[in-house]
Amino acid sequence: MKLDNIKPCEPAAFATDLAMYCLLADEYGARFIAATAEAQAEATKAARRVGIEHAKASGERYKGRKPSFTREQFETVRDMLGLDEGVSIIAKATGLSRQTIYRIKDDAAGSEAALLSWGR
Repeated sequence: MKLDNIKPCEPAAFATDLAMYCLLADEYGARFIAATAEAQAEATKAARRVGIEHAKASGERYKGRKPSFTREQFETVRDMLGLDEGVSIIAKATGLSRQTIYRIKDDAAGSEAALLSWGR
């Protein structure tokens, strides 16, 4: 094999080629991640839709998401909110997240309705 026609690597050309490669890799990598996330979101929506349709077809009432708290925790949160306790203190006392405490605080009737629909 003859090596006469192989030119030595020019640093400036190599740097330009490498920079272009990195830009393309970044762009296509980002597109791939975005496409994967979009496909996952569509699959999740489709599965949710199938589950809801199945529940309706079988005569069951769609109950929504199962509450992350029990009846006892709900009553404790409601009582502590009535005593003007802080959300962080209530969260530590009940073992619930602060977001759950805020959700109960903002919509106590909806939270209680969710408990009732799940038989809790």
